[in-house]
Amino acid sequence: MHMVIEQWRYKATWKALPPADRQAFVAGVGAAVGQLAAAGITTLGFGLNDPATDHRADYDFWAIWQCPDAAGANTFQKAVAGSGWYELFEHRNMSGEVLEPGVVLEMHIAV
Repeated sequence: MHMVIEQWRYKATWKALPPADRQAFVAGVGAAVGQLAAAGITTLGFGLNDPATDHRADYDFWAIWQCPDAAGANTFQKAVAGSGWYELFEHRNMSGEVLEPGVVLEMHIAV
């Protein structure tokens, strides 16, 4: 299983869109989420980045997606890119296979 973790904030291009255009874009995202679910790609949640977060990342929103494998994570990332999302939002991704904590911590020792 792979996870994709997204972080984003508005770009000026989003803020400049009329509300009707924003609503149309968001409706398209909703439809795309349904198509992704049919491919086994599901969201574990969306959220607002709490301003009180310790060592807060400089992004306002986040989402976590569960993908069946690396190909699913690739499919997800291509769908986001193809939607025009990156033109409207300053965005960063993290992704990878879900590992046991001990495996990841051992990687820290092996550096």
